[in-house]
Amino acid sequence: MDLLGMQSLSKLLKVAGLPIPGQPALFGWTLLGDVGGNALYYSLAARGSTKNVWIKGISLGLIAGISAVILPAHLGLDNKASARTSNTALKTIAIYLAGGIVTAAVARALSSNKKPLKIKTARIQTA
Repeated sequence: MDLLGMQSLSKLLKVAGLPIPGQPALFGWTLLGDVGGNALYYSLAARGSTKNVWIKGISLGLIAGISAVILPAHLGLDNKASARTSNTALKTIAIYLAGGIVTAAVARALSSNKKPLKIKTARIQTA
């Protein structure tokens, strides 16, 4: 998937008329964008009530996985990384689905541990 990200970023920079960095820098920027984007995307599972957190996490994972298989070809990108074979496509979907499930599990665990924060304050005596 990092190859798709690098292709996407290169294409975006080219359209914007900006220079395309070398392979190491391009990979670093892509990785940064991927981690940040996925964090924001999967955080939607924890948004609002935790009542449907599993449904939200699984749905987000499936949507991301299916999109990663289908969209690259429609965006003019080389889709070999995500859909070279049926097996590759299924693995791609499974990876994103796993991300949604892990997100739901973490959100559920964090929400069940919510306790009121007790803060002790110190009294300052003045003379």
